Formats: sequence, C-alpha cells, structure tokens
Amino acid sequence: RLGGGPAPQWRLCLLLTQAACKRSWQEVLAGAVSGGVDVVQVREKAMGDADLLQHTRAVMEACGDIPVIINDRVDIALAAGAAGVHVGQDDLSVHDVRRQCGHHLVVGVSTHGPAEVAAAVEAGADYVGVGPIFASSTRPDLQSAGIERIRESLPIMGRLTHLAIGGLTPDNIAEVVQSGARGIAVGQAICGADDPSAVARACASVWDGIPA
Repeated sequence: RLGGGPAPQWRLCLLLTQAACKRSWQEVLAGAVSGGVDVVQVREKAMGDADLLQHTRAVMEACGDIPVIINDRVDIALAAGAAGVHVGQDDLSVHDVRRQCGHHLVVGVSTHGPAEVAAAVEAGADYVGVGPIFASSTRPDLQSAGIERIRESLPIMGRLTHLAIGGLTPDNIAEVVQSGARGIAVGQAICGADDPSAVARACASVWDGIPA
C-alpha cells in the first residue's frame, strides 16, 4: 500500500497483460519481480469485472510488497485494495477519480505531448505516463515521438513521478534514461520473452551506477 501519499519514483514498471504473455502470467510476473520490477500495472481491458477482481487479487498476492496499479478501473482498484489506478485521456478525469477514491489511491495519467502533461500536472495527478516514446503494438494508433518527448516533458513535470512508455526494450532504454527519464514502463518486451527474468534484469541494469 502507498497510503494515498506521493508516488515514489519507480524505475521499472511491468505492464502486465495476459494476452501478451508467452509463458503463463504467473511465470512472467515472478520472473519480472525477480529481475527488478518495482511496480506492476494490471492491464486487462477485456476482462469481466469478477474475473478482473480475482485476477487483481492474485497479482497482488504474488507481488508481495511491490505496489500494483490497475488500468482504468477505480472500482476494481478500491475493491482489491490496490495501490493505485492509471487512466488514459479518454477515461475518467483525475477530478472524477478523486471523487470516487479521494486520496486512497495513487492516480496516474497517460499523456501524449506537453499540453497533456501540463493538464495532468495541473489536475493533481500523482504520476504521469509519458509517451509513446517508440512505436508500440499496444497503441499503434498513436504517433511515437522519440526521446524528444521526454526532453520536452521534463520541465513541465519537474520532480513529479513519471514513467516513459512505448516500445521500450533492453536495446533502447539506455538512451531514454540518458535523456532524463527517471522511470520506464515495459510491457511486450518482458511479457513476450522466453525468459522474463533475464529481460527485466537487463532493463533494470540500466540504472546501475545512477543515483536513486
């Protein structure tokens, strides 16, 4: 639990979607956690309410002390006792999320450019997803912006917690971090790996030698 306080600056977030997993989601999650993931976002847009709640509780049990964020669903996050909820530009506003959960949940917002970053900061988001940095199979409808998206967003966010997102892999995250990103979110590269632990470890290793 984060207790509704400020979100810590996570370094490596796993975007967990069962359909993206090459191995069972349980194996993927266990490997990702052992590899260095420090927050998990449950991303299951097609799952029914009862199944999503049961799945969320199973993920939380497997994660132990690692916080779990639920994509879109404030009600599921509250019912499961998750750490937070993440909303997109077409979902509930931060204001409307707060009306449901107050400050019992950390609230994150996906952004796709400086104007949306500024709006999320103004609205009081606890953290911001910044992207898409590179092309992503998850959101092929969005134009990737490259590392310039991080550079243009940092002055607006200040020290607000953020996660760079979109097509991130062990092969390209170093340049993202070098551009100033303090946290990254990885989905397909870990979920679709033969060895999720090794990929997560390779992603986490980019932080070696970088002060927290």
